[in-house]
Parts: sequence; structure tokens; C-alpha cells
Amino acid sequence: MNSDKQIASINQLSNDMDEIYHEIAQHFELTDNIYWIFYILHDNEKPVTQSDLSRKWAFSKKTVNSSIATMIKSDWITLELLPNSRKLKAINLTTSGDQLCQRVGNLTHQIEHLAYSELNDDEFVKFLKLFERLNINFRKAADELLTKDDSD
Repeated sequence: MNSDKQIASINQLSNDMDEIYHEIAQHFELTDNIYWIFYILHDNEKPVTQSDLSRKWAFSKKTVNSSIATMIKSDWITLELLPNSRKLKAINLTTSGDQLCQRVGNLTHQIEHLAYSELNDDEFVKFLKLFERLNINFRKAADELLTKDDSD
């Protein structure tokens, strides 16, 4: 069994990584939420909706709506009703939004690639498999214990 000290070390490393992404957001004078929306838009070829951000990326609807409103006001995005939908709207980048999105996404990817390039292929594959396994186990434990707690 892993000790509390080891788990705390893992959590601190995760927080350190979050802090680096926060610094990137600050570099572009963006909130963390808007930074992540640009990151997601940069990496998706298909349309992204507000609903996608809430469902797939675990942003609250309030956070998404507030961030989207700020991005519209800043003339970075527009919303367009998807065909055959009554309420799903695609997030479209404006010219200025696309330029900023490219700068944010490209610099972030350069930083990520430079950092991960310090791992050899075998280390990277092992890291990825362990990280995936940890996420699966964490989800399983949370689902089990949160459900149990609800029934108490």
C-alpha cells in the first residue's frame, strides 16, 4: 500500500503541473478557464459546443457560460446553432480569436513537447500506461466510495 506521504507527493506534482499551465494562461493574460477553452479549440477539428465543454471537460455550465460570454465580448468567438439542433451551438473562432488560439495552442504544445522529449520512448509509454491505470483506479474508487457515502 502507498503511504500518505507518497500520495501527497503525487498530488503536489499534479499541482505543480497545474501551476505551469496557469503561468502559460497568465502569459497570455487569460483566465485559466478561457485558456483551457482555447487549448481545447486548438486541438479539435470538429465543432466544439458549450455542452461538450461541460460534459467532456468537466467544466460547470456556469463556468462555461461565463467564459463564453467573456470570449464573445472580447471578439474571440461567435456561437452558431448546429444544423438539425434547436439549442446546441458550435463555438467558432473569430479572426482575432483564431490568431490568439494558435499562439496559445502552439506555444503550449512546444512547451509540452520539449518537456516530454526528455523521456525516452519506453519511459513515455510506461508513464502513459501508469497514468491511465491510476486514473481508472481513481475513478473506480471514487465511484465506489462516493456511492457508499451517499447511502450512509
